[in-house]
Amino acid sequence: MSDPSPDSNTKDRILEAAEELYALHGFDAVSVRDVTHKAGVNVAAVSYHFGSREGLIQAVLDRSIAPVVAERLQLLDVVTAGDQPPTVTAVLDALIRPLVIQVRRSELSQALFVKLAGRCMSDGLSQMPAECKATIRSMVGRFVDALHRALPNVPKEILAWRLHFCHGALMETLARDDALQEFFPDRKHPLSTDELLAALLGFCSAGVSQ
Repeated sequence: MSDPSPDSNTKDRILEAAEELYALHGFDAVSVRDVTHKAGVNVAAVSYHFGSREGLIQAVLDRSIAPVVAERLQLLDVVTAGDQPPTVTAVLDALIRPLVIQVRRSELSQALFVKLAGRCMSDGLSQMPAECKATIRSMVGRFVDALHRALPNVPKEILAWRLHFCHGALMETLARDDALQEFFPDRKHPLSTDELLAALLGFCSAGVSQ
């Protein structure tokens, strides 16, 4: 294995290896040695580039999940600006669109990226740095508040569950984008980004608004 060096190629190889291993096996099950073995570098390279195992996890989150969270909040700011309540569809678009776009442009395969995102929101949440965890919790709270503005007669607890169901539908759809190809071989697969967004938004908006 090569010695740690300042070149960006080494850093990128470590990040790519970590993303794939975390996606497949979870944060707890993957050691620094697992990552460096897959990346073909010395263990010291992780310390050089990331400082620690926690720093590596933070870098993975910064590269893959943080852009999604930031874009979601930016879009939510737009749709909740002003005195008029937002529509349910506009709020859900701010939730769904950034992840779909990020998945479609990720260097990871679509299935691996979705698995990584799922790990970050489940077993990875307890390992997230406090600031990152607080950001995600705040984001979820803001989306629930926005939905409550759109549907003031529905309790926030129920809206939180409906938001949770929407996110589950989103993740499952992205993870198994070609699931219906076996049953409908003559239909177009996979859907374009715009077609997928329209289908997801129609489904989720109806569920939240019931």
